[in-house]
Amino acid sequence: MKYLIACSALAVTVATGAVGFKAYKAHRQSLCDSWLVSAKTAEATGYYGRAVDKLTLYFSEADCRGKSDPSAIKILARARPQVPLPGGNELEQQLSLSRLGWQLARDPSFQLTQAKAALAIGDWTAAAEFADHTTEIQAVFIKIAAFVRLKNWQSLQETLDNVDFTKTSAFQHALLDEMLVNAPIQFPEKVPSSIVQQFAKVMLRGGDEQIADRAEAVKHLLTIEDLFIASNMLIAAKQDQAVTALLDQPDRPLPANLIKKLAYQFWSTKNYEALIRLSERRVETALAGETLLLMCLAEREHEGACRVSIDYDDYAQRYGRYASQHWHQLLGLLQSPQTPAHEIVDTLVEMEDLVRREPVAYQMLASLYLELGESNLAKRFERAASIFNLAPEGQWHQAHKPAWTNSLREGYLPSPSEIQSLENISPDQSILWRLAKSRLALSHATDEGAAEALRIIRPVLGWAPEVAEAQLIAASSTAHFGDHDASYGHLMNAVSADPKSTVAALRLSLHFYAEKNGLSATELNHWWETLTRKEVGAKDPQSARDLIVERAMILAAIAEEEQDSSLARNAYRTVLKESPDNHVALNNLAVWLTQNSATLLDAKKLAVAAIALEPEQSEYQATLRDIETAIQRVLKTGVL
Repeated sequence: MKYLIACSALAVTVATGAVGFKAYKAHRQSLCDSWLVSAKTAEATGYYGRAVDKLTLYFSEADCRGKSDPSAIKILARARPQVPLPGGNELEQQLSLSRLGWQLARDPSFQLTQAKAALAIGDWTAAAEFADHTTEIQAVFIKIAAFVRLKNWQSLQETLDNVDFTKTSAFQHALLDEMLVNAPIQFPEKVPSSIVQQFAKVMLRGGDEQIADRAEAVKHLLTIEDLFIASNMLIAAKQDQAVTALLDQPDRPLPANLIKKLAYQFWSTKNYEALIRLSERRVETALAGETLLLMCLAEREHEGACRVSIDYDDYAQRYGRYASQHWHQLLGLLQSPQTPAHEIVDTLVEMEDLVRREPVAYQMLASLYLELGESNLAKRFERAASIFNLAPEGQWHQAHKPAWTNSLREGYLPSPSEIQSLENISPDQSILWRLAKSRLALSHATDEGAAEALRIIRPVLGWAPEVAEAQLIAASSTAHFGDHDASYGHLMNAVSADPKSTVAALRLSLHFYAEKNGLSATELNHWWETLTRKEVGAKDPQSARDLIVERAMILAAIAEEEQDSSLARNAYRTVLKESPDNHVALNNLAVWLTQNSATLLDAKKLAVAAIALEPEQSEYQATLRDIETAIQRVLKTGVL
């Protein structure tokens, strides 16, 4: 009986456990389903950050289908590129999805961007190939334009056969009519209004001075997709006024990407009042960080203060915490006119992966670096901004750089306190204080000073290798430790970056030689020769030869004064290699060779050659007599 009772109790326990386990599994499955539904809803409504967060939970839970669930992976494939990660790692994650065994297309916006770029440079084949990876209507038009250029009528017909013309707008059909007017192609006819037809024609053919007025008249008849197509075409054609006319629709909610295009047009034309008023418009989705930045800068230009900010939590749910944190920090810094310029530069550099394609970021960095006296760094951003017709103007800050910084190129050696004051107002990526501090460290002529100088200047060699002064300091530091290969490389880099630095490089190399730390006379002569060739360049070999001779004669003069026979012989040989008829070098080298009985015969040949060129020169005759006397003396001893 006890046995039966015990068995009954065990059965009850097992049954109860089974029910509990099923309930637990049902609960876990319910969580999986809720995460997936939430991710799908969030991605569809533009909350990509929230979608990624929910999918992260979904993929981390063993009870969910996880990596074997194609629906979840496809949601992640669409959301992931919209949520930036440090260093652009969102793209690596996007590519890693393909390793899961699913044939997922790459980010359509990436393929579309590549297709547009290929079309802009006339690479029709590449444009068609990139556009083939996405089904967006813009990509269809790129393929059609490419196939028309290539006269690939078969591929063109196949592309048109796959177009659902019941879903194309009147504007898109009008574009097709114009693009295919002379092509042997068949596709359904649709007669758009005359105003739309005319707008499509002038967009494709250009040459209409009234295109902005036409854009203004037709904009309300275009769909959102039409606006994307038309604005991209007008931007490519540099029709900025038409772009503004097309997108400036205060009563119509537009997607954030179109508002961003409009904001840039307002900024580039200095229409600050219109840019500020964008905050009053209805939009389909929250304004992008780039648009908010332009609005903030417009307020600073127009009103002297910025009040623009972002809703941190909402932006994080849309584009992730990383993007939200950096945009929130940047806009917060810009709200205060007293924010030091270097703090804004540091923030922009830290979020480079978020603003790397934003023209206004180039413009800001160019302006701020100029204010900070960092002209070398400013130049690269000036060039980038100029591509978009943006000059580095706009005094968003008043940086107070010490006056002595203008004398750094002339060799001014500031005091430690002056360097500290400059360092305090400099961005993380800076050159001025690094040049000054490393130069001061080198002046101590100690191992510790040379090592400190190299440590300070090394970052500049990475982000601004074109700064000749930094290369010269690195050359001095490495030469101190006898690493002449590295020193020579830095000197060559300096001359490549700025040919005007050649004289400084030559002086440094002469100083290295005088320090007697292993640089030979042969190496010194070689350095002077190659540095001079690098300075002049390959296009003018005669000028290079003349300058090499001139500088070798300078080395020879130094050798004569110092009675440095090795340097003298090398210098005169360099002269004769470039100018075999230089009678001064022939005679003087003969004199130096006379010091060694083993080279007396070579000395005589040189002396005879010098006399042949200048027979009236009595000194050359005296040189020959001295050589012949020495030869006779040696012959008597039987050594020669």
